Amino acid sequence: MASHALRRGRAPSSAGVGLAAVGVAAVLGVALAANVKIGMALMAALVFVPLAVYSIPLALCVWIVVVFLAQVPGLESIPNRTLLATTLCWIGLFAARRTQAHGFIVAHRAPLFAAVAFVGWGAFTALWAPVPGITISTVKDLGYSLLAFVLIMLAINRPEYARWLAVAFVAGSVLSVLVGIAEGGLTTAASTIDTTASQQGRFSGSAGDPNYLAAALVPGIMLAGGLAIKTRLTQRLALGFSVVIMTIGLAATQSRGGFIAITIAALLALVIWRGRRLMIAALLVTVVVALAGWFAASPDTWNRIRNFDDGGSGRTDIWTVAAHIGERHPIFGVGLSQFPQVSYRFVRQPGSLRAVYEIVDQGLVVHNVYLELWVETGLIGILLYLSLVAVCLRACWLAIAEFTLQRDEVMAGLARAALLALVSSLLASIFLSNVTDRRIWFVLAFGPTLLAIARRQAVSAQAVSAPSLPAPDQLAVWR
Repeated sequence: MASHALRRGRAPSSAGVGLAAVGVAAVLGVALAANVKIGMALMAALVFVPLAVYSIPLALCVWIVVVFLAQVPGLESIPNRTLLATTLCWIGLFAARRTQAHGFIVAHRAPLFAAVAFVGWGAFTALWAPVPGITISTVKDLGYSLLAFVLIMLAINRPEYARWLAVAFVAGSVLSVLVGIAEGGLTTAASTIDTTASQQGRFSGSAGDPNYLAAALVPGIMLAGGLAIKTRLTQRLALGFSVVIMTIGLAATQSRGGFIAITIAALLALVIWRGRRLMIAALLVTVVVALAGWFAASPDTWNRIRNFDDGGSGRTDIWTVAAHIGERHPIFGVGLSQFPQVSYRFVRQPGSLRAVYEIVDQGLVVHNVYLELWVETGLIGILLYLSLVAVCLRACWLAIAEFTLQRDEVMAGLARAALLALVSSLLASIFLSNVTDRRIWFVLAFGPTLLAIARRQAVSAQAVSAPSLPAPDQLAVWR
């Protein structure tokens, strides 16, 4: 009725709008009174769904920020729900355009095939998994990650959208640190995810685990550097302040993997960013000063990071057991997410172990995504995952070349930042079992997304510069 009124030039009456608002408020009040979680979910839907209908890219920006808050009590299911709502809105708005879907498949066939093949193989391993229900649960999480991977490549098709998404990732990183500070300063309770390491005094922000937070903060720092290309002074100051917050959060996590990742990514930045080495040096100085300030205030942090004598607080023992399992099941693995279910059988294999209790009784994961995938999905699974990684790295590199040829320095800088973010995430994954983490799938999707944008810009530029065909009555002149 409202649409008919608008078509006839009549706006809905204020009384009608008021009655509708009262009705919505009454429904929300009843829902909140009956069940707070249902009421909050309904309230979020009433706010988020119109946003997704208005702009899918903006909805994805909200989604990636919410991902950083997924470990906050009461918000665990919100990222998946917002992702599903965004997907349904996209289907309703654009699915009828078959040409758009076909063009998307053609443009992204390599990463799509690699991602679908990897997730499909993970699901297939449930056939021989000792506890298939656990594998199916992990496949469900991978399905959400795959959905985000596809939706990012599908909806982010303009340069400004890519910049929005990068800003949202940086904002989520900063917000995660700030939420952690607000909840308990820079000290947190023991993590529920990484029980191999002593978490007392280690900062986990809103991520639930210090190592997972560190693995997300390093890509955030890299993307902030990429966004600083040719921006206003106020924007650069805001990004610089964000880098300081993220760096302090990274230092407080005391994550060795995070520090290895940021060190190698910083060195790589100096190599691939030749024309902007002064800016990169300024960014690195900001990071170093923030780290030095934190280490000066908390000397124990630096002592833990530089001390590797404890073998990663049990990781080396876990890796030893994982290697034994991999040797027994090299091709097909023992089933996705099945290491905790079978590890107790291999603790008596040759080799000295100090963390037998933790491995057997606490059901620890491998804490190395590559070793874990080999153990659980076999050589087939790890090769499929590495092929996906290789495709996305290549896409980042080609995007840099394409934007450079187009003399688009802003987007070339963002593509370099995407490459550094992906490299740092892959390095941090050496110490984590984070294959289902939505943030690493976001970073994987960013390279192919930027490459598609670069190629679309190149085609548009060629169309503009190409001479128009003559009209039929002008053919004689052309002859």
